[in-house]
Amino acid sequence: MKIGIIALIYICIFLTAKVATAQECTGDLNYYLDQITAFKAGQDSANLVPFVKCISSPARYYVDNPDSFWSPDFNSKIFGRTWKDYLLVMRALIPITTSSIDSLRLETAVALAYYNYPASNQMLKDYADAPFMAVLFAILNDTTIIGWAEDRYDEAAEKESITPDLSIRNRYIYLGLLYHIGLPDAMPFLNRLIRTESSDKLKAAAINARERIEALHPETK
Repeated sequence: MKIGIIALIYICIFLTAKVATAQECTGDLNYYLDQITAFKAGQDSANLVPFVKCISSPARYYVDNPDSFWSPDFNSKIFGRTWKDYLLVMRALIPITTSSIDSLRLETAVALAYYNYPASNQMLKDYADAPFMAVLFAILNDTTIIGWAEDRYDEAAEKESITPDLSIRNRYIYLGLLYHIGLPDAMPFLNRLIRTESSDKLKAAAINARERIEALHPETK
């Protein structure tokens, strides 16, 4: 009896350690995919969430380090993964996009977006982390979200008196998204910010985004 209890304790410790490892994201892509595919087809489990979340964890770096998000080589770094990795991720994750577990379904959409799966943008609408979504939309080069980025910018501006540093960081990320999308539709918004924005950092970012759009679309000058 005691042996059985001890064995059960060790099993629980082992499983807890594996989940903790996933949450800390100390493994590599193959490790996370192995954990996901180890579950039988059709089996829903919230235990999969941390492993799926770790697949997209490198993209969160750009939320914490928004200057890197503005880097001209941002896209080349994001898209530096191999075609083999892309196929492995698609094979493992697409089957669980219909999961009945909301958190698993959403984190799957996030991981797919990180690997530039076009259909994932529709699945991201319920994801609450707007700055992180901005990074993902930049990866996807989603040209339909200019209005979304502008609305998120204005919402963040309303919170400047409460959390000034966070407000500026988030707005800087939303401007980075407009910079990467590079479409003339953002010009009226950017021109407004250049005229009215009190933050020198954000005004300079708006000018930077406008200049890139003008370079891509000379007719806007």
